[in-house]
Amino acid sequence: MTIKPCLVAILTLLVSPGCVTMDSMVESAQSVPADGPHITQHGGNAQSLEVYCQGKRNGPWFGWEGNSSPFLLVFYEDGKLVGSYCLWHSNGRIAEQGQFTDGVATGTWMRFHANGRLAEMGLVAGGQKRPYSIRLPAALEYCVRTGVWLQWDADGNALPTKHYD
Repeated sequence: MTIKPCLVAILTLLVSPGCVTMDSMVESAQSVPADGPHITQHGGNAQSLEVYCQGKRNGPWFGWEGNSSPFLLVFYEDGKLVGSYCLWHSNGRIAEQGQFTDGVATGTWMRFHANGRLAEMGLVAGGQKRPYSIRLPAALEYCVRTGVWLQWDADGNALPTKHYD
């Protein structure tokens, strides 16, 4: 499960214009990085590889912990989240999967237990409950859930469904 994001990060470095720089990023105001890929330290062991074009995030945003375990892969187009989103547990198994369209969470999202079994699945309404952070620019916890959400325990047994407006 960790090979694909690593390949994306490596390919980004090879095909993106500019050079890789180390930026120290704080969640407050900051200068916009130059065009090209950047590796950013987020405090602790968390780092990310992000690509900028004309002052906006453009391309994959790949985050990993100090032990090289991936924790996040999202894609940007002209500064907005687009396409697939994937978050990993520290054991390398997928924790969450979803989609973005024009910066908005859309469609079916899934969350998984650390053992790899599906924990919950349902639709998101495209809203946002709170602002994204720099270290974690996307996550199910930010999304507005809608409709019926199916749930399972870590052994795969069905749990009561949840209903959202």
